[in-house]
Amino acid sequence: MPETLLNVFERFCDDLPETVREDLLFMMVMLSDEDLVVGEMDEIDERARALFGARTFIGRISDLISAASIFDVYFALDPSERFGTGGPLGEGGERQNDVIRSRIHRGYADRRHAILAAKLAWAELRRTTLSPQAIATALVPINATVHEQHSAVG
Repeated sequence: MPETLLNVFERFCDDLPETVREDLLFMMVMLSDEDLVVGEMDEIDERARALFGARTFIGRISDLISAASIFDVYFALDPSERFGTGGPLGEGGERQNDVIRSRIHRGYADRRHAILAAKLAWAELRRTTLSPQAIATALVPINATVHEQHSAVG
């Protein structure tokens, strides 16, 4: 049932650490409205929830598919590279680079760990409750009904 899938998705979002949730909501809103200006991002949570305003069954499933795709991309990003803790830092001595990398790593360690923990939880949901197969199964009753109606007409 798509409402159940949406509830699972919403609960996942609500349970995320605040920094991860804010990142994801920002990404969702920015990717969903190309006319949006960053200065207009005052009420990011409200804007993100408005993306789920579809009134039809198909519309709600479409909203879920779009959001899940954005989450898949977000969690595919490497947080170490994102925060500059995963690769070379440029010119300079190795020792200096190690010191700089270590400072950066410590500064973002909690956030990086929160993202990695959320990534594991998301991967589990995508393997189970919010898997592509589960979402497709939610569509089956509609497809079967439409197919039966077309068969009856023709």
